[in-house]
Amino acid sequence: GLPLRSGLVGKARITTTGSNYSLRIPTSALLDAGADGGRVFVVEESIARSRTLVLGEVRAEGVAVLEGLTEDDVVVVGGAPFLEDGEPVVIKARP
Repeated sequence: GLPLRSGLVGKARITTTGSNYSLRIPTSALLDAGADGGRVFVVEESIARSRTLVLGEVRAEGVAVLEGLTEDDVVVVGGAPFLEDGEPVVIKARP
């Protein structure tokens, strides 16, 4: 390639091979998802609690969660659209 000189304009594409996100959730768990955030239900002491998340990239394996969840949170995946905040739930299956 040609050497760049001061004042010249160029284009670059930066890609990464890995991800900095440690948490991903299935897209089926998301409610009210927008450009950078969404809402899910987590189970706290057998009660469904609405939680707002800051989201990252979307991939086939799920959506990256930047803020709002920990590894110990139990996220409702099936039936979330039919829940209300504070509703009692029974966990039937865990991954």
